[in-house]
Amino acid sequence: MKQILPQDYTYLITNFENLPSYQTQEGFEITNFELEAFVNVDSKEKANKWLATFQIWSKTTMVETKKFEIKGNKMLFRKLLHCIHSNKVKKKQESHEVKCSNSSRAQNIGCTATIHLRLECR
Repeated sequence: MKQILPQDYTYLITNFENLPSYQTQEGFEITNFELEAFVNVDSKEKANKWLATFQIWSKTTMVETKKFEIKGNKMLFRKLLHCIHSNKVKKKQESHEVKCSNSSRAQNIGCTATIHLRLECR
C-alpha cells in the first residue's frame, strides 16, 4: 500500500481485498485490489489536498463521477471519482471518434479504479 498511498498521512485500513491482476495490451501486469480506509483529514480542504497528493503519488488522474448535494450537519464532504482511462469517460463522450484505437494514448482501456471520499462529522 505504501506504493500508492501518500506518505504524510495516517491510515486505518478496515478492509483490504486482493483482486485478480489485469494484463494490458503492452504486457504490463496491473495489480487490482479493493481498499476501505480512514485517513486523518478533518476538512474539505484537507480532503482535496489528500486527493491531489494521491493522484501525484499514484500517477493517476481521477475525475468526478457524481456530484453530491450536502444536506444536514453530519456529511461535510462527499465525492465519487473514477480513472480517466475507464469506460465511464467513453460513455460521457458518446460518439467521440478515435483515429487509432490501439494507440498507447487511448483513454478508454477499461480501468475500473474508483475513489469514494466522504468526510463525516461524528
